[in-house]
Amino acid sequence: MANERRGRVLAQYNRPSAARGWHFLTGSESQIRRVADAVGFQYRYDRAQDQYAHPAVTMLLTPDGKVARYLYGIQYKPTDVRVGLLEASQGRSISTVERLILYCYHYDPQGQGYVLWAMRVMRLGGVVTLLVFGSFLSVMWLRERRRRSPGPHPPAAPTGAAT
Repeated sequence: MANERRGRVLAQYNRPSAARGWHFLTGSESQIRRVADAVGFQYRYDRAQDQYAHPAVTMLLTPDGKVARYLYGIQYKPTDVRVGLLEASQGRSISTVERLILYCYHYDPQGQGYVLWAMRVMRLGGVVTLLVFGSFLSVMWLRERRRRSPGPHPPAAPTGAAT
């Protein structure tokens, strides 16, 4: 049943390359319970509908298998997925730009998504402004210092020489 469902889901995406990394886990009731408990996933059997009731959630895990973030719902903003994956991979190597993105966003549990954190963006802008302004002043100070420093001067014209 899991392989059949997996085939239908992958056919909806029309991307054969997606099949390589997409696994549907199956197991006995006790195995499923252990995995669900390990990640904090709650479900219950609904006899009236003859199926399991559970929230729609995607769990992003760290490289060492700890839950980094829960993304609720069935559709996610690309920003939420990207920042969530960056957050989950913090123990791994990420680029400077990715670190800046991670610094500027934080997870909002009420909105169930990542939001731009204005205070951090303003701090980052302040640091960039200080660096640019400080660099400009340093260059101007060095130019002025060189202009005023004693150095080799052109020889003076001899006194009393006829012109």
